[in-house]
Amino acid sequence: AMPGQGAIPPQIIQSFVILLLTIALTLMFYKEIVVSSFDPILATSIGIRAQWMHYLKMAWLSVVVVSAFESVGSVIVVAMLIIPGAFALLLTQRLWKALLISLVHAAISAVLGYHFALWLNTNAPATVVTMGLVLFVFAWFFSPHQGLIPVWMARAELSNELQRVENRAAK
Repeated sequence: AMPGQGAIPPQIIQSFVILLLTIALTLMFYKEIVVSSFDPILATSIGIRAQWMHYLKMAWLSVVVVSAFESVGSVIVVAMLIIPGAFALLLTQRLWKALLISLVHAAISAVLGYHFALWLNTNAPATVVTMGLVLFVFAWFFSPHQGLIPVWMARAELSNELQRVENRAAK
């Protein structure tokens, strides 16, 4: 039976429950996730079963991905797994900051993408990914340390400085 007018679709409820569980699991096992991901030998030495943590992370990722496939489709899921993290890593090298930035990026992409999809009468999931990509490209150009424009400006400044040094040395 079709849900009544105004009823929340089951995929939304399922996605929200998985979101809450993902946040809870990440907060509860943050230390174990980080240590087992980046240094499994250290994890094992302090009593964390790194191999088990790996399998549990992969199992939970499978739950998240299968749930998302039901809602939006495979290409969109892959894009939304990659783009927020790539965006965050342009802005920080700290894992906890990257997780927060990824979350904010995904939320902004979802809200803007959904509103633009309604306004432009386009496919909502595709528009969400497009908005995420727009944010990523913006960060790619303007990221303070890794952005194309700051890197080009630093290289130009270095080139100018080298030119000044060479000119002084030639005199």
